Amino acid sequence: DLRSASDDGVRVKVNGATVIEDWGDHVFRTSSKTDVPLVAGTNTIVFEFYQRMGSSGYSLEWRD
Repeated sequence: DLRSASDDGVRVKVNGATVIEDWGDHVFRTSSKTDVPLVAGTNTIVFEFYQRMGSSGYSLEWRD
C-alpha cells in the first residue's frame, strides 16, 4: 500500500509507472494505491509535487 498526502498537486512513479496522480490545485488530502509493483532488490520511486499558493504539506508512506 502506497499512500501520499498533498496540498496541492502530487504524482508518484514506481519503476517508471505512474501509480498516484493527483495533479491539481486542492486542499490537503490523501491518495492511495494498493498492489504497487515493487520487486525484490532496488526500486526507483519518484515523488513530484507543486505548490500553487497558500499552505503546503506533503507526505509519502509505504507499508506491506
